[in-house]
Amino acid sequence: MAKRIQFFLIIMVAITSAVIGESAQEVNLLDKETELMSQIKENGEDTDAILELVELLNRQNRGEDAVKHARRAVELLPENANANYLLAVSLRQDMGNNPLAWMTGTNEYIKLLKSAIRLDPQFVGSYQELIGFYKNAPFIAGGSKDKALAVASTLQKIDAKKGIREKANIFMSDEKVEEALKLYEDFSAQNPNDTEVLLQYGMILVQNKQYDKAMPLFDKGIECKDDNSPNCLYQAGKVRVLAERELEKAVQCFDQYIEQYQAGQNPTDADALWRKGMTLKKLGRKSEAQTSFEMALQIEPKHQFAGKSLDNLKKGTSK
Repeated sequence: MAKRIQFFLIIMVAITSAVIGESAQEVNLLDKETELMSQIKENGEDTDAILELVELLNRQNRGEDAVKHARRAVELLPENANANYLLAVSLRQDMGNNPLAWMTGTNEYIKLLKSAIRLDPQFVGSYQELIGFYKNAPFIAGGSKDKALAVASTLQKIDAKKGIREKANIFMSDEKVEEALKLYEDFSAQNPNDTEVLLQYGMILVQNKQYDKAMPLFDKGIECKDDNSPNCLYQAGKVRVLAERELEKAVQCFDQYIEQYQAGQNPTDADALWRKGMTLKKLGRKSEAQTSFEMALQIEPKHQFAGKSLDNLKKGTSK
């Protein structure tokens, strides 16, 4: 049972945790923490500084420290939804270091999230946190897919897309693929130009190897020319490679994605260059494929797929 709870906590921590890897980032976070601590020392009731500090500590998975300051925030702002929400998140982070603590800490965690929802019914983050708990927690710790769906239904009334996405994730976690697809199908029928939903719908179809159904969804997303269109371009190329059809079109999609790429986008331009190289290799254009792999590695020297694909190409293997 402890192992099941530990697995659940790993999933839950991924909801809010940020990866702190670069030393520059660590220095910046330390500087900001020092600044906030100084503000709080000068004024112990500076709730803005306290709440910002709690968010900063949670980003670093420092649950124990975050709980201390979050409790102070709730003491000062008992009717503040964000304070209640952040204390719940802090408790989750802290209990992640002691899985069995969920046996005694669950009630407070859930109560805080329900309070946050009561205090601000429009606060989407509280719903998502509670859904994540109900969806991922083992039954003995309070998990329940039915309760997760109930909260997601309430969220759907506030934010239809986020609610549908949460419901679809719950269905997918139970391998109820058709139920998840039906949600997106119904919503996209009423909102044919919503590229966020087209993208999510298409990616579930791809995940279940329904490539022919996914392809026109991504193509439609490209035509809409909005913030999600670049990702639709990438996925339109990817699905054609997976379906092993219209490979020349796939190359064009990757080229357009690379041309429009902006720093910070995901997938990266190196990812697109790697997939372009794999497509060119399928087309027998090995010299161009090699160039594409090499360009990917220039951008991202540790891109493991591009490196392996380049090695295999030089060795003459088909992988």
